[in-house]
Amino acid sequence: MKKCKSVFYIIIALFLLLQLYSLSRINRLENYISNLENSVISYQNSLSRMNGDISENVKNILDRQASIIASCSYEIGTPDTETLTIPVSFRVQPKQLTDSTSVSLRFEDDTLAMERNGSEFFLTHNFELSNVLTPTIMVEDNGVSQFEENRNLFVYGLRSYVFPETYPNFNGSWGYMSRRPEYEISGTIYMDNYSPEVAANGMNILEEAKYVIAVDGQVVSEKEIDLKSSDIVFGVDIKEKCKVEQGQTVSLNIIAVDSLGFTHEYPLINYTNGGEDNPVYGEKITAPDGRVVWDDMDSSR
Repeated sequence: MKKCKSVFYIIIALFLLLQLYSLSRINRLENYISNLENSVISYQNSLSRMNGDISENVKNILDRQASIIASCSYEIGTPDTETLTIPVSFRVQPKQLTDSTSVSLRFEDDTLAMERNGSEFFLTHNFELSNVLTPTIMVEDNGVSQFEENRNLFVYGLRSYVFPETYPNFNGSWGYMSRRPEYEISGTIYMDNYSPEVAANGMNILEEAKYVIAVDGQVVSEKEIDLKSSDIVFGVDIKEKCKVEQGQTVSLNIIAVDSLGFTHEYPLINYTNGGEDNPVYGEKITAPDGRVVWDDMDSSR
């Protein structure tokens, strides 16, 4: 009887060992399959990127072959802070050229003729603070006109050559406390894309700033923001209380002044009690003489 029990226990032990071995083999197989799947996915991604690069290169080659332009480029000059314009110099070299060839650049509101110098054509023009310049090249020869939009002449973000690009935002909460009309704004203001170190490179920077809370346009609280502090990268904590009655609008804005004396206004909160939140984005820039030189605030996005 004891011998039978011993044999039984041995069989059970062998069975458990076989089970453990089988589980180990299954785990190894699953890991192998998982690694194989990852390798296949990585290979597919590599092929996809390779195909994308090939397609892009083929497209660029075909575009160059179909283009009427051999080469073109632009350079940004020194901005004039009095007139708030920026000189942009364009260079165009057509593929086909005769003594009668002329080249012009057509912008949204105007067509400007380029001056010829050898086989190339040049144009320098002062532009206002447009975000984008997308000129159309016009090549004329013996009464035949050809047109082309070449991305090598597209100019983006002219405003950034004059003014600092900072994107303040607020992360927190605003609303009524236990009893109306007591209203509280609590959270952190972040000055994204701003760093005190940029002052060392001679660029136009924000030199002073404050956050302003207003109710129906009347300032109820304003406090300075220390832009020179290294802690500015961690944000500015605020906790402000005010009274907001039914139908009144409470707003939180950043008001800053740059090195040239221009005032920048960045809206963070715009809420009307009894209505919906009215988010406002963008920036408003006012010259020292009161002229509004830029205003892309938008409450519809």
